[in-house]
Amino acid sequence: MEGQRVRFRGRGIIFETTGPLLWTRVRRELDNFLTDLWRLGALDGASPAQAFTVRCDNSTMTQADLDAGRVVATIELAPAQPVERITVTLALGANGVEQREAA
Repeated sequence: MEGQRVRFRGRGIIFETTGPLLWTRVRRELDNFLTDLWRLGALDGASPAQAFTVRCDNSTMTQADLDAGRVVATIELAPAQPVERITVTLALGANGVEQREAA
């Protein structure tokens, strides 16, 4: 269900031109979603800043990503359950959100 919420939040931005304004919107949407998870107790930390980080900027995308119009966000999580930390990288392209890697 949560994956569907992220996908739904991404639908409104799928056809926007990649650039700093879009990257800010992606960060904001992911921050809001992850803050909701933190409030529900799914993420560990005394504050959202301790529970997760979201990056979506020139450092998360290659020139090939930019040329292809892809938006790549990197998310680091501190889950409330016994897993030290999870990093997920998402790529947003013409076909929607695709998971690029998870560690």
